Amino acid sequence: MRMKLKSKTIYLLLLILGFLGCGYQFPGAGDFPEGVSQIYIEVFENKTSESGVENIVTRNLINEFTLREEKILANSINTADAILGGAVANIAIRTIATKGEESASQRRVTVSVDFKLRKKDGKVIWAANKITDNEAYAVSIDKNATEANKRIAIDEASKRIVERALNRLTDDF
Repeated sequence: MRMKLKSKTIYLLLLILGFLGCGYQFPGAGDFPEGVSQIYIEVFENKTSESGVENIVTRNLINEFTLREEKILANSINTADAILGGAVANIAIRTIATKGEESASQRRVTVSVDFKLRKKDGKVIWAANKITDNEAYAVSIDKNATEANKRIAIDEASKRIVERALNRLTDDF
């Protein structure tokens, strides 16, 4: 019994040392392009008919930056090396489950966002187009409850989108 524990401990230590030795790093743990150290996040453009989604994406992007490294966010555009923005390019909603022939019981919202990191002179130094994710939500008889469920689904999809965008932004460099 004691021998098995020792061998498992040694195996785990070798595995950890292997990761450290090969230069492994967690996704999104790299640097920003062109020596950028301070980023200002502007409110995203909304190219959809869904009001307020630009605020959801912008808020989630600020939250993701704050979770990873709060020192990277510039307090104003004047103190920033670069500006990160973009647009909510598309939102599509489709029924994925029904109750009866006419009534939806569940829908899926698909959100697509474009990102651009640019210097203050306007030069684009990084871009990612059409980062997309989706989330299902319940449809209720109460339209307000359905709308609230849809907003929660958009928020969840947006969180995954901004996480992937930030990983791509730092993995590329």
